[in-house]
Amino acid sequence: MKHRCLMICALVVCCLLPRCTKDPAESPETRAAKTRAAKIEALKAAAPQEGSAFYDLSFEDACLKAGAESKVVMVDFFTTWCKPCQQLDQVTWKDEAVIKWLLGKTVALNVDAQKNTRLKQRYHIISYPTLVFIKPDGAEVGRVFGFQPPREFLAHAGRMVIRAAETAPDRGK
Repeated sequence: MKHRCLMICALVVCCLLPRCTKDPAESPETRAAKTRAAKIEALKAAAPQEGSAFYDLSFEDACLKAGAESKVVMVDFFTTWCKPCQQLDQVTWKDEAVIKWLLGKTVALNVDAQKNTRLKQRYHIISYPTLVFIKPDGAEVGRVFGFQPPREFLAHAGRMVIRAAETAPDRGK
């Protein structure tokens, strides 16, 4: 009996108390907007993995962060058995100029295509590595295939960011 009373009291506190603290005039849309804004603020503070330009975020969170910071998302689709993917890890992603550029222009993600098949299928990935540049709304800007030494990567990636800016909606008018 005591256990049942405690459970009922806990249910009352958990279910009814939050309703008392909410502003009854606040719409569900307003609450959702406030929650989204708070999440975006938290994502702005997210830092890349130590010594890297890559973030440990979900794709959805990377898109939110990129939108808040006026950047693009760059997804490095790789597999563990792919030799050119390993070359990117050992050479290109460790290059100081590449790290600086990625941090300034992108929210970069490493995605193991064997584990994240949903994202792999969404962007129709069939070879590795494939580097996909994506606007914060999820629209693909372009892609780069295979191993890219630092200078080549920066040249290709720079064109992708320019293309993203050219196709962005004009927010000033």
